[in-house]
Amino acid sequence: PGALRVRGAACDIWVATVYVAPGWPSLRARRFSAEVECAVARVPRRAVCVLGGDWNAHLETGKGREEMSGVGQRGGGRRDNVNGRYLRELAHAQDLCVVNSHEGWGHGRTFRAAPGESQIDFFLVRNEDTGGLRHCWRLEREATHIGLHAELDHIPIKLGLSQKRRWYELAP
Repeated sequence: PGALRVRGAACDIWVATVYVAPGWPSLRARRFSAEVECAVARVPRRAVCVLGGDWNAHLETGKGREEMSGVGQRGGGRRDNVNGRYLRELAHAQDLCVVNSHEGWGHGRTFRAAPGESQIDFFLVRNEDTGGLRHCWRLEREATHIGLHAELDHIPIKLGLSQKRRWYELAP
């Protein structure tokens, strides 16, 4: 993934963009997933960790407001595709929340193609950072305004955080 870390007196944020191609050969997918997991594991605990992008993942998600952690789901993922299962495993292994898989947090279609509509773009943050989430919106009106083509382009997603830098004290 392409990553950027912004550090200052008031903030410490690590942001990475991700693109996971649909139907990747399994060897290449395993290598990529190992790279993503290693990158997330190297992010210092004091930094807010944000992963976002086109995961080409289909996640079976439920309705209603549940606890903001992991993947918002009630069905157990029976209809997840391969990338969806990977995203679910990544969230579990790295203690991440798939923000817009939760109802009311930008949940809904992010791409439209000939067979139908789907949600394949997701933001992930650490479960411990969900308290700093302000909003996650699909920007459908803005997509229309700037002329994004409904069957070629993805609907942009905006994530708002109100997170400050974390400080830790060493115990004697």
